[in-house]
Amino acid sequence: MRRIFINPISAIFGILIVSSLAFSCKKNGPGSGSGEQGEQEEPEEEYEISIIPQLEEPLEIRFSASYRFSVSFSPETVSKPITWNSEDENIAVVDEEGVVTATGLGETNIIASTGKREAVAQVKVISSQLITPMDMGTSVYWAPRNLGASTNTEAGDYYGWGETASRHTFGMHYNKWIVTDSDNKYSILKYNTLPGYGNVDNLRVLLPEDDAARWNLGSNWRIPTKEEWEELFDEEKFTYTWKTSGNIIYGVTIKNKTSGISIYLPITSMCTASGTNFVWNDYGCYWTADVNYKQPVWARGVLVDGRKKSCYVAVDDADHDDERFFCRYYGMTIRPVKDK
Repeated sequence: MRRIFINPISAIFGILIVSSLAFSCKKNGPGSGSGEQGEQEEPEEEYEISIIPQLEEPLEIRFSASYRFSVSFSPETVSKPITWNSEDENIAVVDEEGVVTATGLGETNIIASTGKREAVAQVKVISSQLITPMDMGTSVYWAPRNLGASTNTEAGDYYGWGETASRHTFGMHYNKWIVTDSDNKYSILKYNTLPGYGNVDNLRVLLPEDDAARWNLGSNWRIPTKEEWEELFDEEKFTYTWKTSGNIIYGVTIKNKTSGISIYLPITSMCTASGTNFVWNDYGCYWTADVNYKQPVWARGVLVDGRKKSCYVAVDDADHDDERFFCRYYGMTIRPVKDK
């Protein structure tokens, strides 16, 4: 019988190799895990997701309106949690239930995702108001009604100067571009020409991103400048007919003497605090796009003056005539214009 001699050191080394290989197989095999009896990884489930409705063109949503998307799975037996996101929340936001709310005009993508899979829906936010521009014979077209109004006799929505969203409560603490401290001392963040009032940027006219008419009606519409308002108040070109009933003044019709085209400006008053605190009830108070650079916490405003039966841009000189007191944080109305 042939004898086989085993070197003890080689035997030990061989045992170590075998043990190492066995451990490696356990670690990398399909049953690997933290323990000796690790669970097998399940193969990745095959499925697809789609956003409902499936459209070839962007879904149109009117500004400030909402729409709910849903998700379908293929196969239908699959059910997974969905995460919703908007690529541009300045145009539309989406909540965890897939409800999209339009926040600005333009286009963006709404994304539904789960795991490594996602579906995309295009959204186009359009104006909530359909407006036919009026050619009054000035350098710009005029809207036939106020921003947010359904008819030309309604006041429409009220805005703080330089703010793009309407609201019902006004005051220094609510304005987007003014901050106050515990002692009610204020600092202006934007549109300031004077040292000591906050950040000095020397901006005197609203930029497009802060124009409520543009945000609500589209990029072709904006708030008129004081010069454009003054064109409309040229008594050589226009007649002014006041609508009254007894001592109540409702507004004025401005009519081009040559073309006969007219627009109506209603008495709107001004909101200084809550939605029930209106002052100057015999006036139509309208914003211009201009800040009052001599006192930047104010902005330039227009008065449709039912007492004097006159329309004019409020002054901003050094006297104390209350015509100039249009605080930026008050709520006033807007009559949009459109470039020709």
